[in-house]
Amino acid sequence: MVCRKTFIALFVLVVFLGHGAASAESGKVSAVTAHPTLAKANLFLAAGDYRRALEACQRAIEDAPSAAHYIHLTYVYQAIDAYLEHLSQEERWMAVEHLYLNLAYRDTEDLVDPPGGLARMAKEMIQASVRQQSDVSAAMANRLDKAESDRLWVEQTQWRAANPKTWWQGMPAYALKLFGTSVTGPASFLIKLHSPAVHLLIGYGFLWLRPWAWGLGLAYAGFGIVSEVMNQLAFGFHLVRSAFIATTLLFALYLIWRRTVFVDEPMSDSKRKPASQGLL
Repeated sequence: MVCRKTFIALFVLVVFLGHGAASAESGKVSAVTAHPTLAKANLFLAAGDYRRALEACQRAIEDAPSAAHYIHLTYVYQAIDAYLEHLSQEERWMAVEHLYLNLAYRDTEDLVDPPGGLARMAKEMIQASVRQQSDVSAAMANRLDKAESDRLWVEQTQWRAANPKTWWQGMPAYALKLFGTSVTGPASFLIKLHSPAVHLLIGYGFLWLRPWAWGLGLAYAGFGIVSEVMNQLAFGFHLVRSAFIATTLLFALYLIWRRTVFVDEPMSDSKRKPASQGLL
């Protein structure tokens, strides 16, 4: 009975670790995108409304200053720069003029006295300005939290490499991390879905002390530890996920210590023999 209660507690721990892994993974995202104003900024970028995207990021900084929010502002400045470069390469000067008007528009008075300017001149002025502001906001992010800034830049670089023609149309989709790589697309959903299924399977095995649960539990613990160590080497140190590694390691050591509980008990002599043996 005591062993059964112990492994019921282990089952709860397994579910907690599984939830903790998912929460820690999404924690990196929530630090960047949880602010409701930044969610609007993402929509503004998708619409090409870069003025409102900048204003949304600036409001997020005013409400809750952080390195991540300054990195978001830097990202929007760089998105404007990249979008302008893309338009000029495709000779879409009318779109450049539209972007200039979007950034210059301030109030309804501009409807009767619109800002003017040649598209090519506007491109050079805007790019020079956003590059300067990008450097300023990036420096501010580094002063607040250089480690977090470096981690976000790594993920943004991967996002831009994966979407070279469209990255300026939205905020980075921070991908699932596995063995030091970022997994995107449908594969990331499949990998996420396997986690609760495996944890429930291990939990069932612990409740009934099934021998296969011991091996599966250790294998999955090793899978999580190795993957997270490689993630931290690739993307930087993360306190919450380091605690997850330590807890999982202690859990695995306890499983090794309690190995005998999962061994099938031999059939006792007091149990009735099969009818076929009784006839011999």
